[in-house]
Amino acid sequence: MSDPLLPLGDGHTELTEDDRVGPIPSYIATRGDLFAAEQRNIARALLRRPPPIRLLLTDSYLRRLHRDMFGEVWDWAGRIAADYLVMARGRRRFSWGIHLHVNTEELRAIYRRALQRADAGDIEELVVFARS
Repeated sequence: MSDPLLPLGDGHTELTEDDRVGPIPSYIATRGDLFAAEQRNIARALLRRPPPIRLLLTDSYLRRLHRDMFGEVWDWAGRIAADYLVMARGRRRFSWGIHLHVNTEELRAIYRRALQRADAGDIEELVVFARS
């Protein structure tokens, strides 16, 4: 039963079973805790200078990028490599759903669905999301 004194929404919603697989900090109990931890890691990674294109898709670089982006939160990787790649090719970085005007939970669901479709071989939804 939910507590009527706690507002509902992203910040107070308990983690789903999917979100409970892999988080490292023991204090993460709600989606708000998770989002804040992810954003701190991503912000630190964004402060780094993008690598030259010849290094971008090397195994060693991607492993280091993974540690920088989510090493303190998750044991799986993120999406900055795609931004670096398009920027190295002279294109603007992806917006990753910022213009969709949905709450964080909906945004994560859209992104997760697009990733699952891409894993199955259909990248169209992920490309649309990346530019939305």
